[in-house]
Amino acid sequence: MGSKEGTTVFRCKWSPCDATFPLRIGLRRHQRKCLHRPPLFHPPSATYTPTAARERQTTRLLSTTLTPTATEDDDDVGVIFETPPPTPPIPTVTRDLGRKSRTPTAIRKTTKSLRFSCKYCKKGFANNYHCKRHEDESCPNNSDRELPSSTCPICHLVVRGNNSHLKFHILLNHTIIDINTLSESQMKQLHPFHTNELNQLRTVDPVLPHHANFRDLCKKWVKRLDLYCTAEVGRVTDPCSVYLVATIRGRFTSVAEAFDYVMKGGDNVSFYIGCNGKGIGVAPHHFLDAVNSCLWKAGRRGETEYALSSQDYIAKDGSRMRWLNMKREAATFLTLPIADQEKAITDGVTGVPFLCRAAKCGPDCVAFLHLTNKECKILPFPIPTQSNFQRPPQLLPPKKLLTDPYKIEKELADRIKKIQASVDNTANVKACVYIAILPLTEQYGQMSPTEYCRHWDATPEVSETTACYVGKNRDGTGMHKGHKKTPSLTRPGRAILDGSRKCIQVGVIPRENVDESEKLEALLLVHLFLQARVRRQGRKVNPFNKQISPAAWLRCSKEEKEEVVELGLAGVSPITFGTEKPHMKLKGIKYPIVINMADVKELVLPTQEEEETN
Repeated sequence: MGSKEGTTVFRCKWSPCDATFPLRIGLRRHQRKCLHRPPLFHPPSATYTPTAARERQTTRLLSTTLTPTATEDDDDVGVIFETPPPTPPIPTVTRDLGRKSRTPTAIRKTTKSLRFSCKYCKKGFANNYHCKRHEDESCPNNSDRELPSSTCPICHLVVRGNNSHLKFHILLNHTIIDINTLSESQMKQLHPFHTNELNQLRTVDPVLPHHANFRDLCKKWVKRLDLYCTAEVGRVTDPCSVYLVATIRGRFTSVAEAFDYVMKGGDNVSFYIGCNGKGIGVAPHHFLDAVNSCLWKAGRRGETEYALSSQDYIAKDGSRMRWLNMKREAATFLTLPIADQEKAITDGVTGVPFLCRAAKCGPDCVAFLHLTNKECKILPFPIPTQSNFQRPPQLLPPKKLLTDPYKIEKELADRIKKIQASVDNTANVKACVYIAILPLTEQYGQMSPTEYCRHWDATPEVSETTACYVGKNRDGTGMHKGHKKTPSLTRPGRAILDGSRKCIQVGVIPRENVDESEKLEALLLVHLFLQARVRRQGRKVNPFNKQISPAAWLRCSKEEKEEVVELGLAGVSPITFGTEKPHMKLKGIKYPIVINMADVKELVLPTQEEEETN
């Protein structure tokens, strides 16, 4: 167990910020991003000039060229390295984009002047149009205001959009949901487990197999879940893109100069290719989960990241380059037509260039990608405070380009065989589904995880509600490491971070592969949500998850879906209490699960010393 913080309150040290936190780790994470944090120290210059002052503001100390060192998730399929350049001295990079830094959004919004005010309630507005609209439509002090046709008759909220949006607002907020009266279109729109003041948890009676409407109700719930998940999958219309990033070690005064350096084949340049499934540009996880991003690590070592392109394209292995990410989507590559697979590999081993470095080229240029400096921009990674220069490891010499048709055919077969072996190894990795409970801190008290679970299991008659979280892990070791490494990005992690709850793992269910774990997770979540609607005496388990995986649910069989819906409608708890026995074997496991004390483990966030070590 982690040490108990007691009633100590930790306050931010950056004046005038007055934020307080119950845990030290929450304070440390806040102080790193606090808007009142002073700027980083820059060494003074012997003489002061405006140019020197601007350079001091944009100076970064760089350490080393990032080299493709293999990690636990890397493979060397389809990667060709170039001969490494000689180790240069520690350089200093100067960045001057020719524009002043902008005020942070949070500050800019709060300091905007409100020049217009409502003549009825004196509410301030920065825009005259918004002020007039408020006076005519929304101000409660204006008794003669004209309500738009899309005004809700119950809460008088003006719903933007057409009449269908108003109907959905009334259904979502002012209607007691009854599955027997829902139309198919409403089932597609409304989340199956939506709750509000009119539709609260633990408000319906259990439906048991001997009831007359049991079978019919099960079919309706399976239909509702199928319709919603199918529609949810179809609603994913966000644009996708593939982006190319170059990390450069050198001195540049503008983005255009850095772009020209890359296109001329300069030394100390590494490349990264990624896919963003939620928009155009660099994927947001490089900034949200920066510690696990190799781009962020390159920035910490002093390299400047430039996003060169966010075009939609299929990556090929081309001219000899040094790559930051050596693992590509091998399984997706094997789904391409055979002709496309063979062409991509053949272009790589025969030396077809990936980037066209010519200033002007004709329509016969065989290079795969043509860039312009209009798309180039600097990525906002943190500026390192110091330089820890390390000599880059010696890389393997580049392989010779192939010209013999026999050797090309042999190399093609060998590479496809290696890619297939990599996919097979990934498919055989054992995964798991884990179940955790998150009691409130006051419920947990001073007990250890094992003591709390024994007390929890021995007192099933106590009327107490505990949150339950279901998740999957690709390495089969229990709770996902993301809850511990990046707690601010997960719901359990945030609950531990703010000190409101404790997180205890109570069950680990091993699966054969990731696909099986995703389907089992979807089934358990549906059961968890459904049983939370049913009245129950004694201990109760409510969902801490907010969503289910629509695609994983649609991959489950009809029998599996009906099985978990029956359990949920009957109000069976996902965790057995006391002498209660498992009811069935779901996907080869005894379910509901019995708490195994060998699996009980508390999720404790790392201390400051452990964070610094890692």
